[in-house]
Amino acid sequence: SIYCMDFMDSAKVLRARSIDLAVTSPPYLNNYHYIRSTRPHLYWLGLLTERKDFRQLEDLNVGKYWQTVRGQGPISLAFEDHDLEQIIQAIRATRTDKGIYGGGGWANYAASYFNDSDRFLASLSRSLVEGGTGVIVVGNSIIQGHEIKVEQVLGRMAERHGLKLSSIEELRTKRVGASITKSTVRRGDQSDAHLYESAVI
Repeated sequence: SIYCMDFMDSAKVLRARSIDLAVTSPPYLNNYHYIRSTRPHLYWLGLLTERKDFRQLEDLNVGKYWQTVRGQGPISLAFEDHDLEQIIQAIRATRTDKGIYGGGGWANYAASYFNDSDRFLASLSRSLVEGGTGVIVVGNSIIQGHEIKVEQVLGRMAERHGLKLSSIEELRTKRVGASITKSTVRRGDQSDAHLYESAVI
C-alpha cells in the first residue's frame, strides 16, 4: 500500500509495532532545496497541483529551510542534548554582524532540523516491531565553520526514544559539496573537516 502522507502522521494508518524494516535517507543538514530541485517530479507524481502546495511542502520538510526560519526569533532544541546545544550556540555566535545571514539564522536552521528529526525518531520508534530494524542514511554537515556529526546526534536521539543503536557504518568518505567546505564562509575552526555519509542502524 502507498500512503501519500507525511511519515510524522503515520499513526493514522500504521498500527504500532507493525514495521519490520524501515530504510530511509531524510534530507541532509545542508540546506539543499530538495523540493525546488524535484519540482517537475512532484507535479508528475501528483504531489503538487498548485503553487501553494509548494510552500506547504517547504514547511513540512525535515528541518524546514534556512530561508524559512532564519528571520524568526531564536529557535531552541525541543529536547536535551548538551553536546548538540553547544554546537548550535557556537554557530549562533558566529558572524553575528551579518544579521539573519550570519550564525543566528543558521543556528535556527540546525535546531529546526534536529527538532524535526526528533519527531521522526518518535514515529519510527512507535512503528518498529520488537527486533525490527531502522536504517537511516545521513551525512555530516559543516555550518558556518562548525562540523556537526549528524549520524552521532541521531544515534543518541534514537536511544532516547527507546531504540537500540546497533552501529554507525560509514558509506562514503566524500560527498558532493566537499569542494566548498574550505570556503571562507564554511572554514571556521574546522578546516580539516570533510563531508561523508553514514548509515545509522
